[in-house]
Amino acid sequence: MISPRESEVAAYNLPSCLLFCLYAILWPVMEQNYEMVMVSSPDQNEADRQELIKEIQKTIEADKGKIIGIDEWGKRELSYPINKNSQGYYFVISFKGSAATPQKLTAKLRLAENLLRHLIVKQEGDKKEEKVKIIA
Repeated sequence: MISPRESEVAAYNLPSCLLFCLYAILWPVMEQNYEMVMVSSPDQNEADRQELIKEIQKTIEADKGKIIGIDEWGKRELSYPINKNSQGYYFVISFKGSAATPQKLTAKLRLAENLLRHLIVKQEGDKKEEKVKIIA
């Protein structure tokens, strides 16, 4: 029985080591799905929060990425105090980007003063593109 990988190699008539090398070269430039959760200070006003989201959108789009959706969860209790705050304002942003996009976002978000925490994870598998809310 031929495995799916062997059938792909047979279809292209390429040795498997060559396909592996091509995959290794193209991996960093391939688009991947990511999800980012951010917790900002509850004292931050709405205009500042929107400005932070626009900065994130600009960073993703500058890296040839695409925003899939932005979901505002609103103000919620934190499980433990962060910088003397017991509450935080939550955002979830889904986006597509290259492998370098999360690193660029992390570098930018480290400089944000009113951001308490952020986490960026790569989504495994194909997720349907859901447009939750796009802020223009």
